[in-house]
Amino acid sequence: MQSRVAEYGAFRLGIYPARVLEPEVPPTVRVPYTVYPPYALLLFVPFFEPFGKIQGRIVVEVLSLAALVALARYGRRLPGLRGSAAVGLGAVAALAISGNGNSLALGQFSLICAGAILMQIEMLERGRPFAAAGWWVVAMLKPQMALAFAGLFVVRREWRALVLAAGVLVAMSLGAFWWTDISPRRLVDYVTHLMTFGFSSGQTLSGGFHSALGVQAPLLIVGASLLGLVLLPLLVRWFLTRRGVVGARNVEPLFLAALFALPGRELMYHRFYDNVMMFPLLFALLEAACRRPSPASIASAALMGSSLWIPERLLDLIPFHEVLRPTAWAMCAVALVAGAGRTGGPGEGAVASPKPDVDPIGVDAHGAAISPPLGPA
Repeated sequence: MQSRVAEYGAFRLGIYPARVLEPEVPPTVRVPYTVYPPYALLLFVPFFEPFGKIQGRIVVEVLSLAALVALARYGRRLPGLRGSAAVGLGAVAALAISGNGNSLALGQFSLICAGAILMQIEMLERGRPFAAAGWWVVAMLKPQMALAFAGLFVVRREWRALVLAAGVLVAMSLGAFWWTDISPRRLVDYVTHLMTFGFSSGQTLSGGFHSALGVQAPLLIVGASLLGLVLLPLLVRWFLTRRGVVGARNVEPLFLAALFALPGRELMYHRFYDNVMMFPLLFALLEAACRRPSPASIASAALMGSSLWIPERLLDLIPFHEVLRPTAWAMCAVALVAGAGRTGGPGEGAVASPKPDVDPIGVDAHGAAISPPLGPA
């Protein structure tokens, strides 16, 4: 967080936090280096303005704790959970993810962004796509966590919400350029020709993106990662269309978010305290295990949970853990899709054929047909 304070301090003075972009600043003036995109500099304002580091520490901790409360509330209310033991597990599942304590201790934004992603999911469940777009903009404070979840808007064909969110990010970026008197083209030239991506290397980083940097072609890797994040929603939408789910609006947003959590984790660089972004897959697997208990569903939920709950220092003792864990996550995601496809029905978190306007699964006291719910309350 202190690094963010320094970056915002430079921005507050009209200096873009990158020395290579500010050649006219005297060498005696220390210019910090930021890996955050330009729009994030404006998102820093409510954290550090006007009281700086003390305000930032309070705001980060309060919002992080609020995000944990929201995750616990959502987890305990998963509609598939039955019984006090299952409800209790749902409540603590996201809280127990290894790295949350480090996020609090370091003043990291990871928990805040996870909370914003959760609110994006909830707003889509409530049929409020523009509110979901606003929360996604907040989550884009850390784009490596939030970018993949733009796929929810694409698959659900919430184009206006996505355009609104993208427009807000572009407008804030232009505002940052105007305030610092930096040309957008200079930043593009820097990223494409001079940026070393040294921030995405180190022993504390993990994921497929980090592993791929060993080929010494960072721009190619970044381009491939972004292309993958763009194509993935289209692939998911094609898959749902083949299953007969037109528009995919009757598929639970949590189920869709679970599908995007893994590629978001593996196609971008992360430190272990970003693992909280995997909560949609964890929640979806827990609910599936309770709704449709089977050896496969229970084993998938247990595997996913243990991979996130075991402390990172213990996982580091397992040979090839940096390959084994993403492989386990991929297997869990496949099991989730396979299980949903077997049961059918959006009320069951599946991607099966669309139901008729009225699904006669029962009748009320007046003889009228009762339809199943389309997603979590």
